[in-house]
Amino acid sequence: MRAWVTFVSGGHRGRVGELLDADDEADADEDVRVRLTGARGEEIVTAERWSVEPVDDLAGPVRAWIERDHVELARAECLAFFVERVDLPADDLAAEWDAYLLHETQVHARIDARKAETLNGFDQELAALPADELMTAIGANLPHWFPHSARQTETDDPFDDTPEARLLMALFDPSLLDERERPLERKDAAAKAAEERGLRQWRADLARKEGHAALHAAATERVRRDRPVIERRFRDEWGVELPDSIFTFWEFLLSLGPVERQAFEEDLRLSAVGIMDFFDAPAWRPPEGDARMHWRYYWDPPEFLTFLNGSYPGEHYGLWFDDGRTCSGVLGHSPKDNSDFGLPDGVTPLQVVRGDIEIHALHDDGEEPESSRRIWLLRQRLMEYETAERPEQGSAYVLRPYPHRDGWYDTADASRISTLDGAGALVNGETVLPRGPQKASEDRALTERIRTALTGDAQALDARVAEAKRRCAAGDPAEALALGRDLHFISDDGAVHRQRRADRERHAAELLALAYRALGRDNLAELAELDHRERKIPWAQPT
Repeated sequence: MRAWVTFVSGGHRGRVGELLDADDEADADEDVRVRLTGARGEEIVTAERWSVEPVDDLAGPVRAWIERDHVELARAECLAFFVERVDLPADDLAAEWDAYLLHETQVHARIDARKAETLNGFDQELAALPADELMTAIGANLPHWFPHSARQTETDDPFDDTPEARLLMALFDPSLLDERERPLERKDAAAKAAEERGLRQWRADLARKEGHAALHAAATERVRRDRPVIERRFRDEWGVELPDSIFTFWEFLLSLGPVERQAFEEDLRLSAVGIMDFFDAPAWRPPEGDARMHWRYYWDPPEFLTFLNGSYPGEHYGLWFDDGRTCSGVLGHSPKDNSDFGLPDGVTPLQVVRGDIEIHALHDDGEEPESSRRIWLLRQRLMEYETAERPEQGSAYVLRPYPHRDGWYDTADASRISTLDGAGALVNGETVLPRGPQKASEDRALTERIRTALTGDAQALDARVAEAKRRCAAGDPAEALALGRDLHFISDDGAVHRQRRADRERHAAELLALAYRALGRDNLAELAELDHRERKIPWAQPT
C-alpha cells in the first residue's frame, strides 16, 4: 500500500508526496525519500524524517497546499510591481507606495477569486477520490491546481521567499540574492516614505492644534530671560559655570507640546530632576536643606550634578565638573547594579536623550503604534536642537559611534588617573597603587586589585589614608583624590558592617576635602564635607 506524507518544514513545506521508505522501525534521524509531483514531472527528493508527517486522508493536506500556492502566487504578483521598478528613479516613493496599494488590492481580488473557484472545483471533483487517483488527477493538470509552483518552475523565478531558498542563493549565487533583495528594498523604502509622509502631515496638524510655534518662541524667550539669574546662582552657590548644553536641554523641554511631553515622560520614562528644579524656579529653596544636596544620590561624587532620571530605578544622569568649575560632559549611574559612571567625553544632555530614543526604538516590537508615533515626534523636535547630523535611527544610530569616539572603548584619558567609579581623577602626580590613565572601558584586573587593597584589613586602610594625607600635605594630592573617590564609591560596597561603612565615608570626605583644596577646588571640598554630614542610603534625596 502506498504511503503519503506532507512536508511540515523546509523548502517543500506544505507539499504532499509519496513516501518511498515506509519502514516504521527506521531510525528517526535517518533520511527518507519522497516522490513529488511537479510541473516538470515527478522527482524524488531526500528529506530528514522529522520534516515530514504521514497522512491518511490526502484531501485536507492537498487542499491546504492549493490555498498556500495561491497565497504565494498573490505575493509574487504583488512583488512584481517593484521588480519592474527597481531601476527607475526614486523621485516620489510615497506616491509609488500609493500605486502599489492599489495594485495589491487588485491582485488579491483576482487571486482570491481564482482560489475560491479552484478550491470549489477540488471539493467537487477530487476531494472524494482515493489517494492514488487524487494524486494522479493533480499531476495531470498541475498548473490549474498550483499556478504559482508551475510558473516558478517554468521561469526559474529567483524570488522564492523561503529561508532555505535565501540561504542557497547566498551560498551558491550571491548575485541572485542581490537581485531578490532589490525589489524588497524598494518596497520597504516606498512604505517608509509613505509612513513618513503621513507622520509629517500628522506633525503639521498637531503643531497647529498644540501651538508648537508659540511654545518654541516662548521657550526661547524664557531661557533668554532667566538664564543670567540661573547662571549667577550656580556660580555663587555651586561654584560652577553651567554649559550652554544644559540651557539647550532646558529650552528643548520648555518647547515640548503635550504629545511630545507624553513621549518624554511616559514612553521613555524620563524626568528632569535635580538642578533642573532650580531652572524652573531660580530662587527656590528645597525643604530638605542645602540646595547642593538636592537629588544627590549616595554614590554621586562631588563632581556630579544630577539633571535627569532615567527609565530604570535609580538610573540618573548628571553634569560632570571634575575641575570644579567647567563641565566636561554628562555621566550616568544606576545604583541598581552600581555600574560605574564612565569616562567624561563631552556628551551633552540632549545626546543622552537621543540615545534613549534610539535604544527605545530597538525594542519597540509590539509597541502601540501611537507610542511609536510619539517617539518619532520627540525625535524630530530634539533634532531641531541637536544631533540633526545623525539621521539614522535605532540600531544604526546606537551601534555607530560618534565620529570623535571611533575606537572609543580602547582609548584612555591621560589627564585622568583611574578610579573605581570609572570617571577618573583629574590630577597630576603619583599614586601608591599603580593605576595608570582612566580607560573608557573597565580594566577589571585593575579594579579588582584596588578593591582587594581597600576592603581588607582596617588598619591597612588607615595606613593608606595616612600616607595619602602625608603626600597631599607634601604637595602631591593625587593619592588623596584617587583614594578618596574610591572610598566614596565603595562606602556601602556589599554587606559591609555599619562601622566599616562609616569609616569609609569619613576617610573619603577627609581625603577629598584635602585634595580638592590642594587643587584649588574649594567648592568641591565644601560639597564633600556637606555630603559626609547629610549622606544617606540609598541616596540623600528620596524620590
